[in-house]
Amino acid sequence: MNAAAIATVLLIAMFRTNGEGGTETIPYDTLEACEAAGPRLEAQFEALTLQDSDQNPVEGHPKVVWTCFDAQN
Repeated sequence: MNAAAIATVLLIAMFRTNGEGGTETIPYDTLEACEAAGPRLEAQFEALTLQDSDQNPVEGHPKVVWTCFDAQN
């Protein structure tokens, strides 16, 4: 059984950068833990500086949208 199957709450995060994106699902035991982790994840990701292939900073910034989902209901 995987961790997501036994978690009661899932943090679902959607990541977006210039031209790319992705999603991540992270299990938590409580809604409170999930709701505390969401803003931390958002702040960490959005603080990143995007770079081109030559490692020069580019315009724009990463964006993350997240929500906590009760996996028991």
